[in-house]
Amino acid sequence: MLRRLDEGVVCPARLSGAPRLLSFVQTHFTSFDLPPGLSEEILALAPPGIRPLSPAELRAYLRRKLTEGKKRERRLLHPAWAGLHSAGFCLEVLDFCALDLGAVSGSYEQLAGLFVLPLATGAVAMVGQLGPFGAPLLVATLQQQKLLPHLAPRFVSPLCAEHSRLGPLFLYDRCPFRTIYSIIYIGYYIINASYVCSAPS
Repeated sequence: MLRRLDEGVVCPARLSGAPRLLSFVQTHFTSFDLPPGLSEEILALAPPGIRPLSPAELRAYLRRKLTEGKKRERRLLHPAWAGLHSAGFCLEVLDFCALDLGAVSGSYEQLAGLFVLPLATGAVAMVGQLGPFGAPLLVATLQQQKLLPHLAPRFVSPLCAEHSRLGPLFLYDRCPFRTIYSIIYIGYYIINASYVCSAPS
């Protein structure tokens, strides 16, 4: 079946290395099934009517579909949204949504409200959502989280700290992402407390 360029999105070649995310996009968007090299060539030429799948477009789609609570609950029961029950896949989506953002190119505030933040409990939250009783969410490695089981409801998934590209957003003090969303890296406190406890008297 032939389609005009403006009837679908062209996926960037980088998605060929992320098969779960590519499958998700192909399920939710009308997209052209092109070899990575050809898609990059078309995106570079930018002919009239082309619609590249951009982080901004995916952010807008997720907000439309997953912001309202009751509709979100129903959608997440559908197989098309099953990937969002996986912490690893949530971070794949968040990573793509953050590609065009940063201290220079854009504000991390544009991630607010995206239902892709995996929690240590196995649940998923919106980016910017606070923890129980309005407390800030906490980030730490798996081993660090095991030292503080009473704080489990406030921890984001340990995969957040381990992610190759998103990890710095969650761990670095000067990263605006943590500042905007009041996420606290608690690892420093654990390390300091361990040092105090083990120091000779």
